Amino acid sequence: MSNNLCQPCERQQKQEPVSHWCIQCNERLCALCLKYHKVLTITKDHCFLTSDEYVSISQLLDTISLSCKTHDNKLSLYFCPTHEVPCCIICKNTEHNICSGIEKITELVLKPEYEKQSHDIVANINKTTETLEKISKNRSENLYQIDHQYEQCKKHVQDKKHHLQKLLTDLDSTFQKFESEYQIKRLVVQNQIESFSSRLKCMKDRQNMLQTLLKFKQASPEQFFLAEKVIKEKNVEDASNLRQSVKELSTLQCKYSILFKPDERNENILMIDTVSYKSLPCNIDSCDFSMHDRDSSTVEAEDEIQLHSSLRSHQEPLLSEHTDYVFSKDNTTKTRLLCASKWKSEACLLGSENFQSKIKPNSRKSNQNKIPVLKYKWHFQIEKNNPNIDIRCVKVIHDSNIIIAERSKPRVLIYKTSGIQLSELPLQQKPEDMEIVPDNRIAVTVKKSVLIIDVTNLKDIKIANEITLQKSCHGVAFMNQTLFANCLNGDLVVMTLDGSIVQKHSNYQGIWFIAGKDGTLLTVKRNSDLVNFFNLSTKQWSYSRCPWLFGASGIETDTNGNIFITCDYSNRVYMYHRRLSQWIFVLDEESSIDCPRGIAYDAFTNDIVVVNNAGKSVYVFKMT
Repeated sequence: MSNNLCQPCERQQKQEPVSHWCIQCNERLCALCLKYHKVLTITKDHCFLTSDEYVSISQLLDTISLSCKTHDNKLSLYFCPTHEVPCCIICKNTEHNICSGIEKITELVLKPEYEKQSHDIVANINKTTETLEKISKNRSENLYQIDHQYEQCKKHVQDKKHHLQKLLTDLDSTFQKFESEYQIKRLVVQNQIESFSSRLKCMKDRQNMLQTLLKFKQASPEQFFLAEKVIKEKNVEDASNLRQSVKELSTLQCKYSILFKPDERNENILMIDTVSYKSLPCNIDSCDFSMHDRDSSTVEAEDEIQLHSSLRSHQEPLLSEHTDYVFSKDNTTKTRLLCASKWKSEACLLGSENFQSKIKPNSRKSNQNKIPVLKYKWHFQIEKNNPNIDIRCVKVIHDSNIIIAERSKPRVLIYKTSGIQLSELPLQQKPEDMEIVPDNRIAVTVKKSVLIIDVTNLKDIKIANEITLQKSCHGVAFMNQTLFANCLNGDLVVMTLDGSIVQKHSNYQGIWFIAGKDGTLLTVKRNSDLVNFFNLSTKQWSYSRCPWLFGASGIETDTNGNIFITCDYSNRVYMYHRRLSQWIFVLDEESSIDCPRGIAYDAFTNDIVVVNNAGKSVYVFKMT
């Protein structure tokens, strides 16, 4: 039997929903039965509860029985104050016949004392309710308070964490600058060691030559006299040069001090760092020593490569000889030669036996070729989703739009030169390098794949093809309708744009940045000062040393064949001038260059684009 149905209707085999409940009859009534219930003489004075009121009190009523516990067919109409129990008429006359004060319940509830008791119960409930409400409010306020305090504490901890992270970042930055300067200073001393070692070797050779020449003194005094005169003249000249070199020497000392102390309010930690190099006089006595001049026409000799800024005002840059190192698979002997080579090294086309006869130093004329100057145009910040953004490669596509690849959150982004972002393409893996390929596409290296991305619609770029390789790759270049990928195991993979492997060449293991120009592949290793040239026709490697380069982070060429290399250790952009065969730096800290990464060239506007500030901004320079 359902508690939601009218009981009189149920007895008539009907089902009607309950609307009220009669207290006297203890029955559920539907709307129609309620209507009759109110007009019948016997029930018209009954009291009713709505169905909702009945539901609220039904649990309590279910625990109460009006029938006598001993006699089920009798109602408990009396109350025994002695035993504190209700009883029927039979129990009153039998079990409670000696109890005093037994009263009818209907009369008992009308007494003033009982009325006061009812009021006391209501007052007690109200007071308890009020107390519980206060407790609930107090607990809610306390919960809000500790939640607020927790958020404040969380924010405070995060602020301290960010401060400590910044402190560590600053410490790393300080060390990087120190390491960069250390590499430069160390390379200077190494070059001095090599230079003086070469002079020492020449001096020992001259000593042996003089001992041999003494045999001519008796046999051919004329030859002895003339040869000794030549040696004497060379000694005088070399002695003067060596004295000057000794005067220019200095002893380098590194001073470093890194301290931490609290700030004025004892809230944060401050770092006080002093890291610098100091040059002291070199205590070498300059006596009348002599050395013979190095013969620049021999393959054993080498001029020191000079590095100077193209940004010096009212001063033409000094020219320097350029040293190429050439080797081939057929000639395992590595030969070192001095040559004022063009950008595409002639040594790649020659065998080692022809070096002396076919390659001669070219004459130099000041003002023969202009050194390009890079002038700042503008820059913009890269939208970042985390403080440790890592962007290394950049390219300029059609309409001078800029495309960059982010590693920290793997994706490809396209920007206008004004800094407005046009679109982005999420990637599954970190991009390593990029190259422009035909038909409005770019090639991006990721792990063991090369992604071909369609950039025809700049607002909807998408992956058109994926080329899978056996080894992890890094650098990528496109030349002669062929794609080149440098694998970390040392393989240089040559393939078509559909992924067909044409051939492989051996290279050195490690991270390389590569570019291509006029049938020659250019590569530079991350922690090296060598720029490598691979001639696709002769299959020979040659390389040129860029002084003070350590930490290459990108390589690019312009329409004139000049090579640009970014270096995030020295905060510079170096350029190899093709016609002058000379290394210079064209951008440095004075041009706001700070930890540069990728570099790109826009042939339409003759602009150089540099990913700057460790991948946080893009700088555009006009080349004039």
